[in-house]
Amino acid sequence: MEKDMLEQAKDYRASMDPAYAKVRPKVDAVEELTRLRLRLGLSQAEVARRMGVPPSRVNEIEARPWKVSLDLVDAYARAIDAPDPALGQ
Repeated sequence: MEKDMLEQAKDYRASMDPAYAKVRPKVDAVEELTRLRLRLGLSQAEVARRMGVPPSRVNEIEARPWKVSLDLVDAYARAIDAPDPALGQ
């Protein structure tokens, strides 16, 4: 099955930009966690409450995953009872 255009674009960017290639596993993991949060019907505010952080922090994780720590991504995953994301780092 062919990759969708977004995945192709990510692959191309990773091949051209070593910095992006390094953070891509985290970006992909956060995208998957965000999809899981939405499937579970959880709001950002609920996830933030579970994490003990302001809702703006959850928004930051989802909007700019390359800027947040792996510990914060792990806390997000635990807050939604997700399996440990495979970050490849």
